[in-house]
Amino acid sequence: MLDQIWVSRASFQYGLCLALFVVALIKGAMPEKLLSGALVGAIVADLLYHAVIGSTSYANLELGHATQDIVLFAISWAIALRANRVYPLWIAGAQLISVTSHVYRAAFEHIHPVVYAVMMRLPFYVNVLALLLGLTAHIRRTARIGKYPSWRGYSDRFWAPPPRPRPSG
Repeated sequence: MLDQIWVSRASFQYGLCLALFVVALIKGAMPEKLLSGALVGAIVADLLYHAVIGSTSYANLELGHATQDIVLFAISWAIALRANRVYPLWIAGAQLISVTSHVYRAAFEHIHPVVYAVMMRLPFYVNVLALLLGLTAHIRRTARIGKYPSWRGYSDRFWAPPPRPRPSG
C-alpha cells in the first residue's frame, strides 16, 4: 500500500513538473521557462542517476543528489537575483535547505536517514508549489497589465514615458 502511494507520488510530481514546463513555454516569460526547465532537468538527472546507481539508503552522504541540488541551487539563485519576481527567491531558499541537508549529513554522521531524506526531498515540493504560484501570478499579471520586464536592472529612463515632442513654431 505504501509502495503504491510512493510510486503514485512520483508520477504525480513528474507529471505536474512537465505540465508546468509546457505552460511556462507557452505563457511564461524567460524566468518561468528557465526555472521550470531546471526543475524538469533535475528530475531527468535524478532518474538517470537512479538508473545507473540504483536505489539509495540515505544512510550516508548522497553525492549524486548533493551535486544535483547544488546545480539546481546555483541556477535558481542566479535567476532569483535578476528576475523581476519574488517567487524565484522562494525556490532558491528552499534549494538552500536541500543543499544544507547534504552539508549537515557530511558534518554529522549521526543524523537519522529519514531526517536526511526529508530535508533533501521536501524542498523540491516547495519549489514546485512556488513555481505553480509564480507562473499563475505571472499569467494573471500579464492579462491585467500586459507585458512587463522579466529582469531587474533597468534604468529609470526605461520606466519613464518617452518625452513628448515640442510643438514647433
